[in-house]
Amino acid sequence: MFLLPQKPFSRGKRTCFPLPMVAESGCRHKDLNKISMEIRPKRKGGRPPKKIKRQSMVRLRLTVSERFLFEQKSKRAGMGISDFIRHSVMSSKVMTRFGEAEISAHRVLAGMANNLNQLTKKAHQLGLLIMARRCQDLISEIEVHMKTMNDL
Repeated sequence: MFLLPQKPFSRGKRTCFPLPMVAESGCRHKDLNKISMEIRPKRKGGRPPKKIKRQSMVRLRLTVSERFLFEQKSKRAGMGISDFIRHSVMSSKVMTRFGEAEISAHRVLAGMANNLNQLTKKAHQLGLLIMARRCQDLISEIEVHMKTMNDL
């Protein structure tokens, strides 16, 4: 004869599950004849927590061919697509756009190139000896600006 089971209760970190009460007569198992409480440790279960938890997500739109390329390259590298993209982004070097100083230096250099072309045309029209001196001055000016661009 079984009695109604009691609700589980806890003692500190352990949860106790009472065994059902069984009448002593007619039961063949000696363990069930004893009226006792079984104490079991609470099982945590599941996967252990990761060391680094990535909580932020980035969505990326790709064409079918771009996705195919990512999949092929990630398979060759032996990684998943997310790991491959993450590694590619972290290890790549991105060139920044030109700043105001570089743009102005480029405009000056383009203007000097135009002047040099005009002087070359004049030299062919007037004569090479007269224009040679003007060209040397312009070339030295261009070299100075090229050095300043390299320093930026």
